[in-house]
Amino acid sequence: MAAETLAARLDETMALLARFPEAGPALPGRSFRILQVAGTPYRLVYSLSGAEVTILRVWLGARAWPPAS
Repeated sequence: MAAETLAARLDETMALLARFPEAGPALPGRSFRILQVAGTPYRLVYSLSGAEVTILRVWLGARAWPPAS
């Protein structure tokens, strides 16, 4: 049940990005954006190229950022 709920939240967040690709804040000096997945500790790390959204990672917010490797 928890996995289904997480999958639904991820789908909702990706649908939001499809409609509003600039929803996540631009990070100074970075080529990616981060958007929190509502109701979860996860974040989508993504990049924009024109209107195309590319999901780079699904990141657990409790982990250090940026990754060591």
